Order: sequence, then structure tokens, then C-alpha cells
Amino acid sequence: KKGCFAWEYKGKKKNLDEAYKQLLRYRESLLNPPLLVVCDFDRYIVKTNFNGTVQEVHEFTNAEIDTPKNLSVLRALFTDPDLLKPQRTTAQVTENLAETIAAVNSVDPRILVMSGAGVNGPGDVEQMIRLGLDGTGSSSGILRAPDPIATMRAMIEATARAWLSLHPGSLP
Repeated sequence: KKGCFAWEYKGKKKNLDEAYKQLLRYRESLLNPPLLVVCDFDRYIVKTNFNGTVQEVHEFTNAEIDTPKNLSVLRALFTDPDLLKPQRTTAQVTENLAETIAAVNSVDPRILVMSGAGVNGPGDVEQMIRLGLDGTGSSSGILRAPDPIATMRAMIEATARAWLSLHPGSLP
């Protein structure tokens, strides 16, 4: 439904991660709807896609579809997607991350601070390193990308850019 969601259906017991990757490939053509849905007729996954917010995921099966929570998700999906808009913004997450890095460094600057979650693309890698992280884990962001090899290369380039911005002339 325009302005509400994009929906990718796969047959029973099909790979919903692959369905989501497929949906990501054409969501912009659908004007980037705020909710992205994949299903195999038994399982449903609704992922929020609001700009500037942290993604939330709502998952349920046909056996769970009639619970009040899941009925609310479906009602919002079809009538008012803003009801599912996450409250946490990416700016809040960034601020919390910077505070955490500063706290760890104040205890012992030799402790390496790494992030193993929330790294979905080169922009995340670059931002996290510029904030002071010593490294990021990004395998799920790479493997779930429509083009994993291109995403991996872009993340490596983002790592180098961020590192050089903090340590000019330190890489050959």
C-alpha cells in the first residue's frame, strides 16, 4: 500500500532473509515505504524503515497472528504506519555510543572498544570509527547486503577514510 508498506511474499518455508534482500533492491522504486514486510504465508516479519530511526522488527506466525500485539502491528501496517515508528533515533544511539567510548577510555585508554552490532554499511563503519571505536564487527551487514562483495569493499574503504581522518598520514 503506497505510503504504508512494501510486501514480499515467498512460498512456504522459503528463506525470508533472501526475500528481505530482494525487497531492499526495489524499495526505493516504491518511494521508500516506512514498513517492509516479508512472509511465507506462515511467518511474517515487519521491519521498520523510517529515516533517522533505529530499525525495529516485529515477527509472528499464523499461530500467533490473533494476539493483541500482532493485530496492532497489522492494523498499523494497513492504516497508520506511524504507530510503528521507533522512538529511538540514530542520533540518540550515536550520542550514547560516544558517551560509552569516553567512559571506557577514562578507565583505561589501552582497552579496545569494538562494536559488534548495528553495522549495516560503510556509513556506519566510518561514523563509528570517527566516534572513537577501535573497530567494528560487520559480517551480518555484509552478508545481508544485496551485493556482499561491493559492501565489503565499501566498508574497507570507509575504515581507511575514517582512520586517516583521525590519524593523517598513518597508512601507506
